[in-house]
Amino acid sequence: MIEFGPSDPNLIINCVDSAGCVVVHSIISSIIVFFTLVNGFALTTLLERRFIAWLQDRIGPNRVGPLGILQPAADGIKLAFKQDILPINADKMVYRIAPALKVIPTLLVLAVVPLGPPVIIP
Repeated sequence: MIEFGPSDPNLIINCVDSAGCVVVHSIISSIIVFFTLVNGFALTTLLERRFIAWLQDRIGPNRVGPLGILQPAADGIKLAFKQDILPINADKMVYRIAPALKVIPTLLVLAVVPLGPPVIIP
């Protein structure tokens, strides 16, 4: 039988016993989930561009980084520096708040993912 971890039970540290450990565990878990989602979206965007280029018999993203792997980062930088044009007849408040109305509900869906320790409410 293979035994994992320390053989002495006194050397085992239980994270539930320490409040600081629970907080650090929650923060690290949140960061891992966030970066996994962000990198997952970037990778699927790159794969989608590659697949569409293959369907259309063209090269696809190949200018930024090796094999175009930095294309999502280049797209993000381009998006950050794009000039925002406000149409003349647009309602300014609705035009400015519309992106937030799309992003906030999406982020709220992630807010219900339990990343922390079990909490008992009396």
